[in-house]
Amino acid sequence: MENKNYKTGIFSGRFDPPHIGHLFTILKLASIYGKIVVVILDYPERETCSAERARQLFDKLFHIIFPEISFSKIDIIVNSIHFGKITFSEYDLLLRNIGACYNHTVYLSGNDEVLKHMNNEQIPYERVERSEEETYTGTIIRKQMKENEKSLEQICGEK
Repeated sequence: MENKNYKTGIFSGRFDPPHIGHLFTILKLASIYGKIVVVILDYPERETCSAERARQLFDKLFHIIFPEISFSKIDIIVNSIHFGKITFSEYDLLLRNIGACYNHTVYLSGNDEVLKHMNNEQIPYERVERSEEETYTGTIIRKQMKENEKSLEQICGEK
């Protein structure tokens, strides 16, 4: 088995909203890779929270609940370029901006369309299985929020 402790994993997504399935996946990845960079995609069609709000929620989750892991292993950034459309040069610029080395970085995703695009761009990638628990999907959470007319702040217990 390949030693991945020296690699940085780039894990992107909508995280609209961040949920327990994301948390489990990121913690699992942090146990495999030397560093995980969580990239929150910022785009106009976000439904439940802004990319900045998603970043704040991840900060709370990782820096308050799991500080021993997060400060050394997990970075959270926002990016406006979807990884299903990112070019090699845009990806390379993102890596340079976060201080990562292309030869020691791998893109991680469970989205087959995005992985196909990364393959076409010749960007190293690995498939990550999505959460096994169906109730952890963002689609279900967004649907429940709409049906119950609740905001993310109401669900999180914030005013």
